[in-house]
Amino acid sequence: MKPLTRRAFLGSAALGAAAAGVAFTGCAPTKQEEAELPTSGEKTETMSAELAEKPWSFEIPPEPIAEDQIESTVEADVVVVGCGQSGLCTALSALEAGAGDVIIITLGEVPTSRGGSNFAVYSRLMEEKGYERHDMSKFLKKEISRYGYTIDFAKWAKWYNNSEEAMNWLMDKMDKANVQTVLEMPYNDAEGTFQDPVGSHSFVNEEFTKAGQGQALCVNALAEQFVDEGGQIFWNTSACQLIRENENTGRVTAVIAQGEIDKKYTKFVGRKAIVLASGDFSADSEMMAKYCRNVLDFLGDNSDKDISDGLNYGGLYEGIGQKMGLWVGAAWQKAYPNACMIQGGVGTKDQVAGCHHGLVVNNRGVRCYNEDVPGSYAGAVQMQQPDMQVFCIWDTEYATTGQPFYIFGDTVDSEGIPAEAMIETWNNAAEQGETLTAAGIPTITVKGDTVEEVIEQLGLPLEETLKTVERYNEFCANGVDEDFGKRAGCLWPIKTGPFYGALSNKPNFLTVMGGLRTDVNCHVCDADDNPIEGLYNVGTMIGDIFSPTYNFLLPGHSYGLCTTYGKLTGEYIAENE
Repeated sequence: MKPLTRRAFLGSAALGAAAAGVAFTGCAPTKQEEAELPTSGEKTETMSAELAEKPWSFEIPPEPIAEDQIESTVEADVVVVGCGQSGLCTALSALEAGAGDVIIITLGEVPTSRGGSNFAVYSRLMEEKGYERHDMSKFLKKEISRYGYTIDFAKWAKWYNNSEEAMNWLMDKMDKANVQTVLEMPYNDAEGTFQDPVGSHSFVNEEFTKAGQGQALCVNALAEQFVDEGGQIFWNTSACQLIRENENTGRVTAVIAQGEIDKKYTKFVGRKAIVLASGDFSADSEMMAKYCRNVLDFLGDNSDKDISDGLNYGGLYEGIGQKMGLWVGAAWQKAYPNACMIQGGVGTKDQVAGCHHGLVVNNRGVRCYNEDVPGSYAGAVQMQQPDMQVFCIWDTEYATTGQPFYIFGDTVDSEGIPAEAMIETWNNAAEQGETLTAAGIPTITVKGDTVEEVIEQLGLPLEETLKTVERYNEFCANGVDEDFGKRAGCLWPIKTGPFYGALSNKPNFLTVMGGLRTDVNCHVCDADDNPIEGLYNVGTMIGDIFSPTYNFLLPGHSYGLCTTYGKLTGEYIAENE
């Protein structure tokens, strides 16, 4: 393993690459008893109080790494585990606030990113464009109600009160790196129920020209400026175990990590703090079975995926940060289940983070909901359908009646996609036939001269589906959806050929949110809600901010939290530790 200095960093070609995801694996064998440990593949017996008390294997601490196995010791005031948005913001903020020596350790070879949207309730860019500030009471009550008030209001309020300053701070960093900040087009709802507030900031340049895609620009700039100001980054370094004094009752003082290349152990001592910023636990099927079992069917085998690929679906990170915290006495968050990022939608989307707003049926040919919803909620409905399949059917006129069309990457200044371009997109998709979604899930788009031809190509039951189409067309003609109450502005008939159809076999699953119990200052806490001295976690790992699903109605809220709480945590450590 090697530290990154300014010279080494600026000479690295890694910064020019797309940023990657980071995963950490345990470095010592897990100590498992021969007793019946519940695992995701074995929990088939009837649940009982006795069985519920048995530990899962990830909850059992590994044998401590012996002192004679540790080749070297590196000391700093602050040690951050993870080199994504939250870790970098924490490290750079701590450095700027005078916390002392700050280092980052990361399994990756480049700074990590997955996406590109960063939400803040306000910023100088929003002010420049004439947007008004949100009313705090209305904003928080509305957004938190979408999570059933099952999460931590105090953390949301603290984010709200500090996200403007944090975004302006981040924009200053981007200006310094000659990276432009733009505002992403929100999801628009004519009824106002799901209306997204403007506030999703994205980063663009001549290489990354679309909103929501340039997070690599952000983390690369932060990493360069962190090193420029005296920080060090240890690449290819896999965190393994935390050291907590007094037999796991005292202060967390260090993290032991292993070099991915030389396989040697190093003890990284944090005189003031150890900060966990190592991402989610979606690649550990056992953790997913315990904390968000409802999405087990979405997990893929990512063992052959290079974490440097960045935006991977189906589970990528192995939850080493959460595990290390549990092993030294941290408690799990109170909200259940942990929130997963699910995006549904099939066919032609007419909104950023949206879905098809025309006719959608399941594989029985039956319509099942009001289609006028964002993609995340469409995904939730899809999970309830037989085989998790949904189909949409539309006609050529949808290119006109469905206007305006916006796609992922559009900004608030975008003019939308004209009808001719939408039809060309549909024709190209139909010519391709079967393709794969971003998550690698097979999907298909078809085209036909008649509705019957489209139905047959999709493999739907002809008679039942035709009845559904006819009934839906009647609603469109009358302007009243008698089944589900969809607004008249989304009732577009299916009558003008050629006709189109599409199949979605499963929603896309990206990541899972939360984990260790965390207070408003990002201390990791025990089962009595008492902070564990010296231990913090930030970003995706912060507990009790989302549940049971991440709804995307504040696009980039996750990265917005990474930025705000990263900045605040670095400053807090500098002032209080």
